[in-house]
Amino acid sequence: MTFTASSQGASATPASTFATTLDTLLQAGGWTFVETWTSSTFTAAIYKSPAASNGVGDYYIAVNRSSDASTTVYLTLAEVWNSGAKTFGKYAPSAGNLTPAADFAVSTTKAPNDGALYNNGLVILSAAGFQYWASINAYGVHLATRVSATDYAAFAGLYDDLLDVSISPFPLLAANTTIAWGVNYVQTNAGMATREPGVTVAHSYNFAAGLYSSAWTPTNAQVDTYLGKYAAGRAAIITGRNDTGQGGYRGLFKSALRTSLSGAVNGDTLTIGAATYCHFGGLWVDESV
Repeated sequence: MTFTASSQGASATPASTFATTLDTLLQAGGWTFVETWTSSTFTAAIYKSPAASNGVGDYYIAVNRSSDASTTVYLTLAEVWNSGAKTFGKYAPSAGNLTPAADFAVSTTKAPNDGALYNNGLVILSAAGFQYWASINAYGVHLATRVSATDYAAFAGLYDDLLDVSISPFPLLAANTTIAWGVNYVQTNAGMATREPGVTVAHSYNFAAGLYSSAWTPTNAQVDTYLGKYAAGRAAIITGRNDTGQGGYRGLFKSALRTSLSGAVNGDTLTIGAATYCHFGGLWVDESV
């Protein structure tokens, strides 16, 4: 695992500079660099998490930027990268009103710069410089940045599934959230999975998943509190399945990621037993895992 808390100084090319940093962190965290895809000023660096390392199967992320001078870097998540056609398959889609294939994944393939991909797993940068936090291993990538007084975050990777493998064979989630002070939870509409378990008909909520559904609040879903304001338990992934926002538990974030309710900001640390956790991107992250 690669845990990093650092900063990037002023740069006329913040996106390409940060992408270079992420390349080092990803490869140190067990990811394999595959190739770079470009179209005009758009650049996508493709990485693979090997099945031998994550215990589930090969899957891919792209670290994307619209230009080197962009102030946004975002992540695309997919189960398949076709190096010949240069397309993603079984990806996290940008919208849920799709009809899943028989294996409960999307049936189309897309180039890295296609808007149908879930490209909102983003982190915001600044040419003037910014702070950043990263926790990267074969199970996933969790990033956060702080620009001035605003925090941003992205997650892409595996979670522990609570559903049967017959309907949920590949538990992958990409999520984006802007973390303002005291508002640190991921809503359903901020995350998309690569499979819609057991569903083969179109629905507006297909593929959507997040830490809480839109009808729930952190208070409703909290577990054991610690030090009066922190939730020290595993972070649950919930899906919304109808227009009232009701949902069910799909899985849990990996044990290194603990849920956080309020009172914590990026960079805070917390000790629970022998583990030291750093807060960023709306979650407490075990620095050693």
